Amino acid sequence: NVNAENTSSPEWYKLFGNNLKGEITISAPDGFELSFSDDEGYAKVLKVVPSGGKAEKIIFVRFVPDKEKSYYDYVVNTADNLKTSVRVRGSSR
Repeated sequence: NVNAENTSSPEWYKLFGNNLKGEITISAPDGFELSFSDDEGYAKVLKVVPSGGKAEKIIFVRFVPDKEKSYYDYVVNTADNLKTSVRVRGSSR
């Protein structure tokens, strides 16, 4: 729970992939932002370029609601023709 117009402390997940041919696009839903660092560089979309077909990164996610409502959606990780999702939810008051 976060007041509207405020920001939560970040949570994180580990992104891991093998045999990748192209970059990974990570997209945040409405009310959330992403970063490779816990304290700076937050954005709606991140890109990861695999090295030797492999990628391993910690992705930080913070809740930044702009309205008083409940948010429930997914951070989407897309690489080549693969897509994975990480559920995120928050409530602002």
